[in-house]
Amino acid sequence: MNEHRLRPIFITGSNSTISNSNSTYTLQFPSSYSPKDEELALFNLFVYYSWFNMTTAFNNLTCSYTFNGTTYNVTFPAGYYSVNDISNFIQLQMQINGNYLVDQYGNNVYYLSLVDNPVYYAVTLTATPVPTSLPSGWTNPNSITLSGDSPQLNFNASNFNLLLGFNKSTSYPATPQTSVYQINSVITPEINPVYLVNVSTNMSSNDGLVNVNENVIYQFNPENTAFGAQIQIQPQNLLFVDINKATYTNLVVSFTDQNGQALQINDTDLSLCIVTRKKYKF
Repeated sequence: MNEHRLRPIFITGSNSTISNSNSTYTLQFPSSYSPKDEELALFNLFVYYSWFNMTTAFNNLTCSYTFNGTTYNVTFPAGYYSVNDISNFIQLQMQINGNYLVDQYGNNVYYLSLVDNPVYYAVTLTATPVPTSLPSGWTNPNSITLSGDSPQLNFNASNFNLLLGFNKSTSYPATPQTSVYQINSVITPEINPVYLVNVSTNMSSNDGLVNVNENVIYQFNPENTAFGAQIQIQPQNLLFVDINKATYTNLVVSFTDQNGQALQINDTDLSLCIVTRKKYKF
């Protein structure tokens, strides 16, 4: 009998108990398990990219803008937002607050915008002055003051600024402008706060040398997968780590980000396989 054969353990969203944050999956064993001189590895993982980039956990849901001397707070619902989505949501709030004009074609005209600028690895913010007189064929449905001044986008004490790459507690422009104001990110934007996912178990011990969670068995970067698509992890070379000597009644698999913060997985329709085997003795 080959004592080094792989013994699989399958975990899915339906055969495990899921934590409130959807970051931990617990599979109960039919009987207690007391491994000796064994190791385990992630054999495969299928999980949908469903964790948000804007949440209360990241403290990045709020900003404000100033229009004709009045400041309006903006609070985003938790979700996954692109730069364009963020710009559209701010403009939606400007529509709700009546801070826009309507052009001759019936299109709403807003005076703040954000666009992704991959050439400069940045986000470009544009603040355009409100005209001093109404252009021909345009309407002013909310009777806004035609001030000739640009609005300002204000980054408050939250971490919203990190998404777009601007300084916290700063307004752009610093004061209203009478000509078009445009600026690229002043720090590296982090539109995806989660750039690394750790997979850990309650049984593993990887004996990392420095600043490594000893329970981590695998790490992956989700950024090459579109939001909502399935991430498929099938390592060509299995990375085995030691199983701690103890008696186990369950296997707990946890997902955290690069900072060790629980990963809030929204779609729990996941599947993974962990394999165990006897350690080789040399």
